[in-house]
Amino acid sequence: FGVNICAPGGAITCVPNWTLQRKRLMNGTSMSSPHVAGCVALLLSACKAMNIKYHPNRIRKAIENSADTKDGLSTLQQGCGMINVVKAWEHLVTHQNDPMQDVNFRVSIDNLVSNNNVARGIYLRQPHETSAKQVFSVHVDPQFTKEDDVDKETQIRRVEFEVNLALSSSTGTNGSSWIETPDLLVLLNNGRSFKIE
Repeated sequence: FGVNICAPGGAITCVPNWTLQRKRLMNGTSMSSPHVAGCVALLLSACKAMNIKYHPNRIRKAIENSADTKDGLSTLQQGCGMINVVKAWEHLVTHQNDPMQDVNFRVSIDNLVSNNNVARGIYLRQPHETSAKQVFSVHVDPQFTKEDDVDKETQIRRVEFEVNLALSSSTGTNGSSWIETPDLLVLLNNGRSFKIE
């Protein structure tokens, strides 16, 4: 989905005199982005002060896994939910010794491209796309930190890397779904593909 996280996006600020007003109410990403940047700065500062390992993947996971979802908004509208810096900090403290927090996952869908050459989702909108059964191959590739690529410890971690993922579709009701996925995916360091029908 396009939105990863949401944050308060309103601000009352001073404006130049040539606008013929003293202040203005503005909203949108120009106001919410600095809010998120401030939250990230707080988390980094706390990690440094408490000597907790930090990495962009670790911070992102903490923010996304601790966000508060808002009723009445879809995942497309709010992503993981409203940023909650206190819960994100608690997540970082709880998972500070978990090496999995530093691993990111690159997900690609074969035969689909978007603006950045990697499709972020499957969107079937046109009649010719929905009138017949479609099969897509999804590839999940774990990404370890680039600076550790030749480090012996990282190479050992890659060899030992194994994650068991439970897959489920959120479509349908009463256990019925028009999307079929495997129930389980065993993921090793070289990645793995599975089919969605």
